[in-house]
Amino acid sequence: FFFVFVMKSLAAFQSEVDSLRSDICRAIANIPRTSGDERRGETTKAQRDIAEVEEILSEMNLANDYSNNGWDAELEELEEEISQWKSQLQAASRQVDYDAQRSELMAGGSLLSAAVTADDHRQKMEHSTQLMNQGSEHVIQMNRIAQETIEMGADTMERLEQQGVQINQSRSKLRDINASLDRANKTMRKIGRTLMTNKIFLVLAVIAVLVIIGVVVFLKFGLPLGGSEPTQ
Repeated sequence: FFFVFVMKSLAAFQSEVDSLRSDICRAIANIPRTSGDERRGETTKAQRDIAEVEEILSEMNLANDYSNNGWDAELEELEEEISQWKSQLQAASRQVDYDAQRSELMAGGSLLSAAVTADDHRQKMEHSTQLMNQGSEHVIQMNRIAQETIEMGADTMERLEQQGVQINQSRSKLRDINASLDRANKTMRKIGRTLMTNKIFLVLAVIAVLVIIGVVVFLKFGLPLGGSEPTQ
């Protein structure tokens, strides 16, 4: 989720804010003109839309901090606009309550009725404050999740980099081993050829010695040419 809104452009955020801005201004303008359930509905809608704009502002702050988009001026302007909406909403609500109380008193309403209206307004304000606090807690939780995601991503990148270094070292060692094996094979072939040559020379030497021994024996103990066997 964090990487999705990081990639959103300023125009996309502004488009979402513009769609809510017209609804908020319309609701604030309609609050003094309405009464009863319709007025409560306009107030609740305006508060909900303002809370949604605050969430969008929080997302823009996170995206700006993470990507260095340079949206500081736009963010300050939007924060000021949200403050103005809240002030206008409070002023409209106070004006509506004042007009309602004044109308009830002028029409013969009792102080008890005015007290009930003030208590109802207080309960609404407490409910609105609770909703805003819940929205703030949601934004804080989003910030924490985003920070944890960034830390996990950085840790993963560091581990991948370490593994890449280890792989490169292993490849270098394998190349050295292959080179050593090639040299060993060449040495073994040379030794084999040397042993084979030595064996051949040894066999030839043995044959020559045997021939010489045979000739010597023949010459020493052999019969003379044209002679006869000795008589007894």
